[in-house]
Parts: sequence; C-alpha cells; structure tokens
Amino acid sequence: MSMEQHINTKHKDRGEIALKVLITPNDLNHHGTVFGGAILAYFDLAASGYAMEQVGHKVVLVSVKDSAFLAPVFPNEYITFYAKTEKRGNTSITMSLEAWRSKPSEGHREADKIATATITMVAVGDDLRPRAIKQVD
Repeated sequence: MSMEQHINTKHKDRGEIALKVLITPNDLNHHGTVFGGAILAYFDLAASGYAMEQVGHKVVLVSVKDSAFLAPVFPNEYITFYAKTEKRGNTSITMSLEAWRSKPSEGHREADKIATATITMVAVGDDLRPRAIKQVD
C-alpha cells in the first residue's frame, strides 16, 4: 500500500487529499506564522482542483463560508488540504475542506487541524458562463 493510499484510507472522514504544500517564508506574516490570506488562497486552489475533477469542467470560486483558523502553522511544516462534496447543484458544487499540518521532523504525522472552510464553485464553459454539470446518482 502506498503512502497516499494509506492516508486516504486512514482519513476517509476528512475527504480526499486535494492539495499538499510546504510552508515557506513567502507564506508568513509578521508573527512568523502562516498569513491567513495564504491559507485562503490554498483553500481556493484545493477546492478548484477537487471541483474540476468532480464536475469535469473549469470552475470559478463563488463563495467561501464558515472559514475558521484553528491553530498556527510555522515555516517548514506541510499543510494537507482535504475536500469532500457536500452538495451538487445544476451548475455548482459545494465542498467542505479541512487543512491539517504535519512536520517532516516528526515523520509527517498530522498533528493538528489548522483550518476549515465551506467553498462553492460554479462550473463554467470556455466563455466563462455557468454550465450544467453532470449529476451523479
């Protein structure tokens, strides 16, 4: 079993891994921890990649709700973003996301949930107008 399969199996309740990033100095605020805007940008990337896989079309961000920052993140830590579908509409998909940090020095054991958000994306065509997504039974 690969590490990714192990992670996905171990954390099914969190959803699918949508993104994993290493925190660098560019992500930091004046306190030396991750800037909240960086976390929101990573949530956007994680949600858009996950949504495109789910709906098979380009997507654009419509809303971020219920975002919460739960713990600080420091340089050289990883953040793994998990996503799962909460609702599919005619043109939109709403997902819940969780971000968990891990430290390479501790074997990447995920220590803390650091943030959560609910994000809605809309599927769009090449003209950037909303388009219907295929519904799953």
